[in-house]
Amino acid sequence: MNNLSLHTGPAGAPVRKSITWAAKAARWIAFLMTAGVGALAATIPEPDTIFYGKVLNFDHGSQLLVTSGQLNWNIRLEGNEGVSYRLTTPLELNTNGGFSYRLKVPHEALVAGLSGTDITPTAVPVGNVSTRFSQSEIRVNGELAKILPPASTTFNVSSDRRATAYRLDLEIAIPMPDSDGNGLPDWWQQKYFGRLGTDPNADPDGDGWSNRREYLAGTDPTRANTSPVIAWDLESVDEGTTELLTLRALDSDTTPDQLVYTLTQEPKGVSLRHLFGATRAGLDGKRGDRLLHAGDTFSQAQINEGRVVMAQEDPGASEVVLGLSLSDGNATRAPYQTNLVATVHTPTPIDGSGAAVWIDA
Repeated sequence: MNNLSLHTGPAGAPVRKSITWAAKAARWIAFLMTAGVGALAATIPEPDTIFYGKVLNFDHGSQLLVTSGQLNWNIRLEGNEGVSYRLTTPLELNTNGGFSYRLKVPHEALVAGLSGTDITPTAVPVGNVSTRFSQSEIRVNGELAKILPPASTTFNVSSDRRATAYRLDLEIAIPMPDSDGNGLPDWWQQKYFGRLGTDPNADPDGDGWSNRREYLAGTDPTRANTSPVIAWDLESVDEGTTELLTLRALDSDTTPDQLVYTLTQEPKGVSLRHLFGATRAGLDGKRGDRLLHAGDTFSQAQINEGRVVMAQEDPGASEVVLGLSLSDGNATRAPYQTNLVATVHTPTPIDGSGAAVWIDA
């Protein structure tokens, strides 16, 4: 059990703790070295680096917090593949913030005249020169995990970074228990029906979607999906990338071509383009792309066909905001309106390609 108190901050941001005894420790190490007690100085512990965060399993539109099992974490010294450390900790719910784990990276002081081989093998040396470590492999209950952006896959170790804490949320993709074998996981049946043994083919809300289809769509099987709702699973966008727009209209009684989105404001942080959507053909007889502005429309069918793309081209943007309304063509129903927000992840000179990658050995 780790009793170290942490102050939480934005995901991926380092958090410093004040170490009032740092100066005393430095003087003590200097005294030991002057006295020729180098071996003793090598075993002087330094404050731990702390990793903490949530472990999330995404299951068909639902975000599940994992709070039991074992976390195995490998870190590797960059530039020296032979130097690595294996860390383990149990998962447990931390009620102060709803986190899944807290992992300590132990350190010992590396002072003049000593080398890394003089340090306890399970401790990472800390000296005046900064060294960089990468997260080489992370496993939760034996399954590979990835670090969620905007957190980085590397961290630096040095005497002036002692007692730094990093929030690193993890994502895993593992099948959830289905005790009765009906194709609906236990958590889903318990959440919506309070029991197991739910009929996957039943339609309790009478909207034309079976329980199994509701589960796959990430919708509530006890509430009819006859009025359109917008679903967007994207939480972050990598800077400088272009990708398909992945909106989903949750509507059980309307065809995709009749589900029409309208931009209610100019897109912020990105631009949207309708591929081959120009109103007029060019000199070559082909239609070019159409840049979408406030008031422009596109359909769910066009999204499904991959004809609407989103480009992040503003290096100064920290977030993406899309103001949208969605209509199913039924004049008796007011269009659904929302502002969708995602963060912009800026790759650093350290991680290069960003943190949205699988961590493989």
